[in-house]
Order: sequence, then C-alpha cells, then structure tokens
Amino acid sequence: MKKYLKCIKKLPLAKSILGCLIFLIGSSYALADYDKKYRGIVSNVSFKESGKACSITIKNNPAIPTDKKQICDFANKAKEFNKEVYLDIHIHTHWINWISGPDEHHIVGVGFLNTQAKWPQKTPKENLPFKYLLVGKVENVYYQEHDQCYIAVSGADVRNNKIFHNTKDLKVCRLAEDAFYSGMRVQMIATVDNYDSDYTNNINDLRVTQCCTREQRN
Repeated sequence: MKKYLKCIKKLPLAKSILGCLIFLIGSSYALADYDKKYRGIVSNVSFKESGKACSITIKNNPAIPTDKKQICDFANKAKEFNKEVYLDIHIHTHWINWISGPDEHHIVGVGFLNTQAKWPQKTPKENLPFKYLLVGKVENVYYQEHDQCYIAVSGADVRNNKIFHNTKDLKVCRLAEDAFYSGMRVQMIATVDNYDSDYTNNINDLRVTQCCTREQRN
C-alpha cells in the first residue's frame, strides 16, 4: 500500500490510476506463486505407462506429478526402503477474469530427510580454482528437476564437509544413492567454484572405496 501511495504522488492522476493498477495486478500474480515442502515417508509412487513420469504421494498429502524419471525412481526406492524424504514443490495459481483457477503443482526436487547436509554459504574465494578430496559416507542426495543432482559427503573435518556438490552425471547420482542406502564409504573429488560464493562446487569424480561389510556379503 505504501508503494501504491508513493506511485500516486509521483504521477498525474490518469497515469497514476493506470500505472498503479498495473502494479497491483503484477503484485497479485507474484503472490499467486509460492513454494512448499512435503516431508515424510513416500506412501505411493504411481508411474505412467511410459515409465518416465509419475505421481508421488508423501504421507497423506496430495499426489504431485513429475515428468522427471530420476525423481520418480528416487521416490520409489525411498518407498521400498521406508526412508523419509522431503519434496520441494512449486505451486502456481492460474487467474481467469480475476478469479483464481485450480493450482498447478510441480516438483522442484527431492532429497533425504533428517540429514546434516547443508547448502553452501557465502565464503571468501581464492584466486585460482583447485581440487580437493572428501572421503566418508554419503550424507544426502538431492535430485533437481533440471536433470542434475547434489551430493553431500560426511567425512573428515575438511573443506566443504557435509556441503552439497553438484553433478549432471546421473550415473554418479545413482552410485551415491546406492552408497547412502548401503552405508558404503565413498571418495569424492571436487573443484572449488571461484566465481559464485554461494554456489555448489562441481564433482569431478566419485567412487566407492569400501565394497561391503561381512554382514552385507552374507
């Protein structure tokens, strides 16, 4: 409202009314979009005939569709292991003649719940990029809708321990996911991003360093 009054003071009457109506309409559309999280056990994954799209249900929440196979597969495996996840959802409301229509939901990403993985914070940057090593267990795997995933490794107290790193190689994502369920140790090599201080670093290599325990072999 303060912005609206300020707008009226600066413009002639006719322009003020037109300009501020446009401002209010734009604000209404901005308020129509919002994000939401569903948390808990995956109660159902309903695949389409193609097998590349599905609808995911978390606890008693409504089923949310996605056309990303990697997100469907992640949720389906979490359901099999009875593992809690969180689903990031973007909600858009369609407006027709000033009347809100049905909301459109789509999944932004999905990851494991109740882990210590964190997104990077703003930190000072070095002059040159360089690689570093993380060795330990996979703390979390987060699949994003844009055909990439983020992996956090919990190991020694070194640079970016438990911080998400990114890769577009979905084979690496699936390997990290398997290591998460089995508890196997991994070795991850990543490169520091010296351009954006709060962006995830790229994964150069990820491999399993521990095959399995005696119990897993039997």
